[in-house]
Amino acid sequence: MNHKGKRLSHATCIIIFGCLMFAGCAEGPDRDMEHNIFVTHTELDLIEGDEVQITASPTSQTFTWESSNTAVATVGSTGLVRAVGDGACFIYVNSNGGLERTIPVDVVEFIPLSGIEAINAANLAALETVSMLLGQSMTLGAKAVPENYNERIPFNVIWKSDDESIVVIDEITGVLQAIGLGSAEITVSSVEKPEVKKVIPVEVPVIPITSIVVSQTSLELLQYQIVTLSTSFLPTDYSVVNELLQWSSSGEDIVKVTNGKLEAIGEGTATVTVSLSADPGVFTDIPVNVAASPGLTALDFSTFSPFDATQGDEANDFVYKKVAFDRGSELEIEGMAVAEVAEIYNRDFFFYNRDKNKFIFTGASGEWDVMYSAKYKYIWITRENDLRPACNWIMGANFASAPVWHPDFGNGNYSGQRGNPKNRAYMVQIRDGVYQAHILLDRASFAIMILRGWELVGGDWDSKVSAAGLTIVGAPLTKPSNNEMGPEGGFIPGYYKVTYDANNQRLTLEIVD
Repeated sequence: MNHKGKRLSHATCIIIFGCLMFAGCAEGPDRDMEHNIFVTHTELDLIEGDEVQITASPTSQTFTWESSNTAVATVGSTGLVRAVGDGACFIYVNSNGGLERTIPVDVVEFIPLSGIEAINAANLAALETVSMLLGQSMTLGAKAVPENYNERIPFNVIWKSDDESIVVIDEITGVLQAIGLGSAEITVSSVEKPEVKKVIPVEVPVIPITSIVVSQTSLELLQYQIVTLSTSFLPTDYSVVNELLQWSSSGEDIVKVTNGKLEAIGEGTATVTVSLSADPGVFTDIPVNVAASPGLTALDFSTFSPFDATQGDEANDFVYKKVAFDRGSELEIEGMAVAEVAEIYNRDFFFYNRDKNKFIFTGASGEWDVMYSAKYKYIWITRENDLRPACNWIMGANFASAPVWHPDFGNGNYSGQRGNPKNRAYMVQIRDGVYQAHILLDRASFAIMILRGWELVGGDWDSKVSAAGLTIVGAPLTKPSNNEMGPEGGFIPGYYKVTYDANNQRLTLEIVD
């Protein structure tokens, strides 16, 4: 290379180096501040009526402000922007140093919160009025009107009742309760804008009771027997302040009654009347016939014989005798106090009047097979050869007729039970096609079958196996399926009244004292 070429090359390097130095000096925050306007808001989304103060820097310069469309937004000399109307525009910022900045602005129409709509929270239906029965409750909700309001307030509401002797409402949750009869008004209003509100008239009407329905329309009682009647009202949607009942008997020497509890005193016929306290003209009469006690039936277990139908050592656990009973007769057991009898009596054949310490035979008059076990402390009463329709039988495992659990009751199986009383129960016919027995269920794993003789009526079932063809009602088996039989909360041990309705294949279990 000649000297001229070297000088050109050297000069070119100097020029390039100088350019890089200038380029490097132009970068950095100090240079940016001198050649750019910095603002507190780079863009604005506003609602009509909004005001926003924009501040610009560097502070060493002065600024002028201008709107591209004053029908949308205006801007003051200090940068205060006011939203005027729906639309879009720009705010221009210019400095005395020749710098410029553009700020886009979008303004939407102001939509105020103008009303409130009341709704039923259960189904979201709009409510203009509310009608509810005394004692009922419901939850109210509120919706903003319009729902797309953009007023800068939250949608918080408060509920008020103008007459809390008729309806009360939780001011926050909107839970409404009818506690009196009459008319009232519920008001829901905006917390932040109280003038926005909704008034809902509420009516709690009087719907009078026109009829009293009693669980039994007539009664045949035995002397000393006690029964409790249940009642309901028609119409079912009645609404009254006072639903108290008055009970009376036309012959208290025959039957006494207290709050639906009837006690048979002496032989004869009387009428029990139940009426409304507030309106005695609404009443129901229940004819009651009381049969006199035919006398006394005495049991002396020392005169009983071993029950030889059982197998092995268990033959010594039971004694047996045929006994003639008269329906309504009193029971006495030789050498046994009343308190002891109260622990062992058979609830399917005897009624115990605790106040008078009387045991009354409630079965059909005639000769019965009676078995007793001092070991298991229970009296079994059956007719060993009875079949349906006279009775049904319950057989199975891990259950017993006796009301107090014994370890032997958990050793039962299906074989040989026909001859062993401990794991079977005689189901008394209580009306056409309906049978009843009491059994003890002490553990969740058990199985019972309902049979007539040896003919299976409903398949075996337990806490984990479905009942074949039976509808089961009541604890402990409220949800029959192939893999779940127990109720929520689990198995409940206890003494159960088991009712089998052969008319509709329905099995009902009810725990008793």
